[in-house]
Amino acid sequence: MKRKSLLVAAISGILSLFLLGGVARAQAVRSAESVTVPKNQVINSMLFSTGTDIKIEGTINGDVFCFGQNITISGIVLGDIYCAGQNITFSGNASGSVRLASQNITFSGKTLGSVSLAAQTVKVENGTDIGRDLLIAADNTTVNGKIARDASIGAKNATVLGTIGRDLGGRYQFLTLAPSANVKGNIDYTSKNDLLKASSTKVGGEITRRNVTSGGQTQLPSIYVFAAYMFISLLIVSLTLVLLVPKMFAKTTKVISEQTGKTIWRGLFMLFIAPIVLIFVTATLVGIPLAGLGLAAWVLILSLSGPIFAYSVGHKVTKGKSSPFMTMLAGSVIVLALYLVPFINAILGLIVGVVGSGAAVGALRDHKLVSKKS
Repeated sequence: MKRKSLLVAAISGILSLFLLGGVARAQAVRSAESVTVPKNQVINSMLFSTGTDIKIEGTINGDVFCFGQNITISGIVLGDIYCAGQNITFSGNASGSVRLASQNITFSGKTLGSVSLAAQTVKVENGTDIGRDLLIAADNTTVNGKIARDASIGAKNATVLGTIGRDLGGRYQFLTLAPSANVKGNIDYTSKNDLLKASSTKVGGEITRRNVTSGGQTQLPSIYVFAAYMFISLLIVSLTLVLLVPKMFAKTTKVISEQTGKTIWRGLFMLFIAPIVLIFVTATLVGIPLAGLGLAAWVLILSLSGPIFAYSVGHKVTKGKSSPFMTMLAGSVIVLALYLVPFINAILGLIVGVVGSGAAVGALRDHKLVSKKS
């Protein structure tokens, strides 16, 4: 627990140093160990927040992106919400969709859009009002309140207590419908066990159980949780970087477009030749410190290759007409979604590493040349 707190605090501290330089422009960016948007505060822009403890009690006239340890949203968000953390509590109102990934999620708010929740434990409490669909990936979950349309759940143990406006589907080890449950459509689920249904439970359509073979079923929700958490976390990292250093991504995108061949060769060198060079450098006692610096630079460049490639994809999709933030958002969603496709993800990973690292090296080289001329 302490290590996680220190990690989040360190990330927040580093971001704060950048933010003091006035990098944020069109979006509201809050980064600190403890971040609070009080009840009487209105933010008329998109909100991006990182910290150990995040509390959003006011009104946000835009989307919300947050990453922290403990996140509480009880205010009004006139947009979508994307958050990842250790413990997330949502009891507010959102005009868009809500997507949360965490270890523990408690949801009791209202939203006009759909809700996607990925966690070890998910509690959708009484009073919840979801305007469209509900998607849950968890080990254990309880679903209460009102879902206007469909609900799809992947869980070891799931208990439904509320009202589902249309169909209920998903994959379970055990599915229980409480006496108060009301599923107005069909129930079509996959499990080795029959659902447990009270006599007073209301089901408007047919109930269909699809059997599964043994093995792997109970582990599936955990995979979904990890994938969702990584998706949101990596998305937030990319969006953070573009808020902090938008000019860097503009330069790397220009390098990819104007120096495609050189970018590929530089990327191949960074991916395959640079590690061998570093190994040879460490063979001498004098070269060990240099190898350490070289390794740090190599890891940094490879870490940036993903966001750099995503931004270039977003630039093509938006045709360069969107803000840096929206450009990165569009490209990141596309790239991260492709990473979920088997076989494609392996090819994509190679392309991202080559093009992204090659563009980073090219932009750094061009910057040095410009500095020398000036």
